[in-house]
Amino acid sequence: MSDLQPNHRAFTRVGTAHPAVVIGPDGVSRTGTLRDVALTGVFIAGVQLPVDSPVRLRITLNIDAEIAGEGRIARLTADGVGITLALIEGSEAYEHLQKLVLFNTRTFDETSKVVGEISRVSGLRAIDPTAPPPT
Repeated sequence: MSDLQPNHRAFTRVGTAHPAVVIGPDGVSRTGTLRDVALTGVFIAGVQLPVDSPVRLRITLNIDAEIAGEGRIARLTADGVGITLALIEGSEAYEHLQKLVLFNTRTFDETSKVVGEISRVSGLRAIDPTAPPPT
């Protein structure tokens, strides 16, 4: 688990480990590991990009499930990057994100808190990856 202090965050962050690919503004794919996740952000170990860089993200949960979306680098450490999520591609991927956070909670209180957080996530939305871009 990361050195983050969940009690200082607006959303519960849980530890996990899944392969992740981060594509920076230069179009280069960088491979890392999802170290922790919240409903509004992730920390990817092993990736280095400047703060405020826009990124695309793909997290592989298993052979049939992944989370793909877009965000912005919010924090850079020696270990990796914290990414604030902006868009999730598809409602199924958004459900995967919610379940990933819920399934990695450690206590009933933490689980209850995440259930409440799901209803108040704003600004993050699921998008249809096959839809044409807005004009």
